[in-house]
Amino acid sequence: MIILDDVQFAKRSWQQRNRMRTCKGLDPLSVPVKRPDVSTSEFSMELVDQSFVNKMLKSLRANYAKAPLFAVVA
Repeated sequence: MIILDDVQFAKRSWQQRNRMRTCKGLDPLSVPVKRPDVSTSEFSMELVDQSFVNKMLKSLRANYAKAPLFAVVA
């Protein structure tokens, strides 16, 4: 495991996005963050709001509910 505790944040990069495997292929997951300053590290980023959380959890449940140990992790 690598911890990047002093890396400059790059919007629209792997620091903000990930992919989730679905029956249709890979779907992107993004976390909406406020526009960073040039010198902002990834640990000091602020979320735009919390509204994406329910949508993301709903997508995860729809695609992984039957996976082993999903209930334990969720």
